[in-house]
Amino acid sequence: MDYSDQLPDVPEANALKLVFEKTTIPVPRVCRVVQNRDFYFTVMDHIEGRMLAEIWPTYPIYRKILVAFVLRNYVQQLRRLVAPSTAPPGPITTKGPWNCVLTSILGDVHRPCGSFSSYFDLVSFFNQAHENALKWPTVLNDSPLLKERFETLGPPNMVLTHMDINPRNILVGEDGRLWLIDWAWSGYYPTFFEFTSMCLQAENEKSNDFDDPVWNALIPFVCGPDFKSDRWITAARPVLLYY
Repeated sequence: MDYSDQLPDVPEANALKLVFEKTTIPVPRVCRVVQNRDFYFTVMDHIEGRMLAEIWPTYPIYRKILVAFVLRNYVQQLRRLVAPSTAPPGPITTKGPWNCVLTSILGDVHRPCGSFSSYFDLVSFFNQAHENALKWPTVLNDSPLLKERFETLGPPNMVLTHMDINPRNILVGEDGRLWLIDWAWSGYYPTFFEFTSMCLQAENEKSNDFDDPVWNALIPFVCGPDFKSDRWITAARPVLLYY
């Protein structure tokens, strides 16, 4: 039985349902969401396969490039899912703004950020934090990037963003298809967030013994190069972590 129309308003389930219905990206189908007090457990299809992180080192270069082409297509499909004008930034929900988990672009965040009622609230949050960064002695105040405002980094629109594309969240199915899993941090965010999150997650993967220069080099191809925005976030990150 298909329970997809009976799902509670749970952001990860909402995102998976949207991707399943509106794209050709292979994602697990959500069957139901079970509530246990204040927690929700998402029941979804089991996908037979292996994590890309396990297989990637065995791939020849041409196979790695083919993977990049597939992921590029996935990101392009997600960017066609533009947030409705009334949708707040962050997790997909009908209950109004939710707290945003920005760990994938800010690093070791101690608490959720937001919630933000509009794109302009999100802009204000980053601009205020970036202004505070100028007061920190550890931040290079002569960096021209810190003279930029958040709204100059990209167009004022939000798209569905996975926010955690890394080799551990990609399953290689038995049929060879690439399944994109773990949408817990997904939501409507500015376009460049996908690039910034992929860059930071690639750095974090070094602690999991995954440090492949080919993977790192292919990130700009997968998401589109947005080095300026990534450098801006990186420069302001010391303050954004604790804002």
